[in-house]
Amino acid sequence: MEACLSSNFQSRWLAPLLAFAVVLLVGIATLFLGQAENWPFGLVLALVSGFLAWFLVRMPARHRTLMKRAVADAQRSEARLSKLKREIEMRIEMRTRALIQTNQELLKEVAERRQAIQKLHEQHTFSLALLRAQSDVDEGVLVIQDNHIVFANEAMVRLSGYSLAELLNNFPFINLVHPDQREAIKDNILRRLAGEQIENHYEASLISRNGERHEVELAVAVVHDGKKIQIVVVVRDITERKQLLDNLQHMAHFDELTSLPNRALFFDRLRRALADARRHGSGFALLFVDLDGFKAVNDAYGHQFGDQLLNEVARRMEQCVRESDTVARMGGDEFAVILGDINDADDARVVAQKIINSLSTSLTLDGRECHVGASIGISLYPQDGESSESMLTNADSAMYSAKSQGKNTYAFVRG
Repeated sequence: MEACLSSNFQSRWLAPLLAFAVVLLVGIATLFLGQAENWPFGLVLALVSGFLAWFLVRMPARHRTLMKRAVADAQRSEARLSKLKREIEMRIEMRTRALIQTNQELLKEVAERRQAIQKLHEQHTFSLALLRAQSDVDEGVLVIQDNHIVFANEAMVRLSGYSLAELLNNFPFINLVHPDQREAIKDNILRRLAGEQIENHYEASLISRNGERHEVELAVAVVHDGKKIQIVVVVRDITERKQLLDNLQHMAHFDELTSLPNRALFFDRLRRALADARRHGSGFALLFVDLDGFKAVNDAYGHQFGDQLLNEVARRMEQCVRESDTVARMGGDEFAVILGDINDADDARVVAQKIINSLSTSLTLDGRECHVGASIGISLYPQDGESSESMLTNADSAMYSAKSQGKNTYAFVRG
């Protein structure tokens, strides 16, 4: 370290100092040899000359030092610039990568959103097509919020008789429901909104604007979207189907000609009468009625006239019994009557005689007068049988006993 400092000192300061010393010595010698009396001036001149000699000798070395410093500063600056350049390039590269990744993510998000929009569009198109299809097949669709209709399709407009503007003008859904069913429908909706799992298909009756009653089938679903709760109701008009089913039900249980209960419904009611009698310890009577003289009238005037006669007989027999009793046509010219809550044979005797008297009165149909009678067999529960078959068999036997007694009369199983 000392050797290095010594060498540095010699290289930088030795030559200037020697030059300064030589000039100074020359100046002093000149002073003494020339003008000794002006020695102060000569001394100053020697010093200035020495300093100038020193400066002139020192100037190239100073220049080299400054150059070295400038080169060193330039090198350091270049190094810093290179480092800064590398840092900037690294940052640019990192930022570029981040931008590329962000761009890729944005492109992916845009693609996903496009797919979602396309899917929503397809779903919307499908929903519109479904609504149109439901309208075409007369399936009404309602959306209910806060008990008011907020959406209705064309089929619902046709079914209700109200305009779309009327239905969407704070129209309470319950006003469409028949008054007899409103409480039940309200209760159903409240239970469904409370989260109770109940049947979502049920039948109801709707009243249109003109007062016409429509039998409908409702399919109900509750929809939550996080902000509001809506009820979607699909309404299918089943009035014609109900009428058809009612007609089929009527045909299955009622006589087509007289509209009286047929054999199937008669036996069903006979079983109920037996069950009620056993439960309450009461009795009832079964009357088996066969018309006297019907065949002759039917043969004389034709089947159409005979059908009219049977209708008139059915009407007269119904007038002879209570509304709670049953008059049924068993087939041909045979009828049966169930008299409930009969504990005395005299009560059955009174009704039987009333029927005979009513049918014995002449009948005038299409301007033609005719006469028929009735033979009636009577069986009583429980003394004449404890089953449907035994009750009917015994009443039928008693009817033949009445015929053997001269017709147009009645007979009990036990005389």
